[in-house]
Amino acid sequence: YDVLAGITITSLAIPQGISYAKLADLPPIIGLYSSFVPPLIYTVFGSSNNLAVGTVAACSLLMHETLGAVVSSKDDPTLYLHLVYTSTFFTGIFQTALGFCRLGILVDFLSHSTITGFMGGTAIIISLQQMKGILGLKNFTTRTDVVRVIQAIFHNRNEWKWQSFVAGLVFLCFLQVARY
Repeated sequence: YDVLAGITITSLAIPQGISYAKLADLPPIIGLYSSFVPPLIYTVFGSSNNLAVGTVAACSLLMHETLGAVVSSKDDPTLYLHLVYTSTFFTGIFQTALGFCRLGILVDFLSHSTITGFMGGTAIIISLQQMKGILGLKNFTTRTDVVRVIQAIFHNRNEWKWQSFVAGLVFLCFLQVARY
């Protein structure tokens, strides 16, 4: 059962890591590293066997949005990559300090409405970002706010490809049916 669980998680983690790296506008290899290094580290330092550790789509989007305002990943990819490494390093230090100080209890002070709103907003933003691939758009916005993404979708409607839309719709239907 452990081998089957490992194969199942691997088949999920690899495409998930690659897609989250693309959301942050990073090379896919970084997404692959981020899908297996955190669980390896957590096996040494963690205490829960019921916790999923890895990349998060919201963090990938926030990273791209925040660092994209400072430097373009297209114009200067090396600087962008160094800024990603630096910000993730300091995030790790910050989380380690919070762990040593046992400040995880601060999460209990976040209201259920706040967490639900964050998750719902993140789902909407990620879904709208996927419209670039579903519609086969070449030109798209680098921004992640809902208004600019919808404007980019309809502004570039002359690029829409019905073949991409049909393929995306078929796969979405397949994923919905496969749940049952």
